[in-house]
Amino acid sequence: MCVVSHSAKAYCLIKYIQERRYITVISMVNLSLKHLISLLVLKKLKYLYSPC
Repeated sequence: MCVVSHSAKAYCLIKYIQERRYITVISMVNLSLKHLISLLVLKKLKYLYSPC
């Protein structure tokens, strides 16, 4: 009984860590996408407003 509850706890912990890692990866990807989009927008603005 004790062993079963222990393995269940370990399983829950592993699932929790995996979910956290997944969320972290998604947020990092979102941040990098926003960064890339802002860089592209800045380049476009510079291109539009440059005199040459």
